[in-house]
Amino acid sequence: MNERGRAPIRTVRVGDPAAPGSVLVLRLRWLCPDPACRRPRGDVERVRLDYHRRSGPPTRVSVDRWRNPCGHLDLVRDVIAEAAALTDHQADTRARQCATPTRTLGTARTPTTAVKGTPR
Repeated sequence: MNERGRAPIRTVRVGDPAAPGSVLVLRLRWLCPDPACRRPRGDVERVRLDYHRRSGPPTRVSVDRWRNPCGHLDLVRDVIAEAAALTDHQADTRARQCATPTRTLGTARTPTTAVKGTPR
């Protein structure tokens, strides 16, 4: 945990299930998602994977893996969903922090559209 009581965010590389042989770079809150655990995830280790295709040489990619101390297994699809949720949450938080109240002066006007052949 950091000084604010939040889990640190780490960047990891995982294989892209939608495009074998490709890598996704994701940001994750470094906390085990298992509600019974909620301890920091394990140490990251970089490994090389070979994706074999029907034709041509295999594609070699480097991805990260880790072992959670509680034994909880992080599936790639769950990690991708978790990273997407974190990104959405951060975008919402930034939007709220940047939003400034606005004040409308005068009367509200509705936009008008011009139709061909009619005066505005």
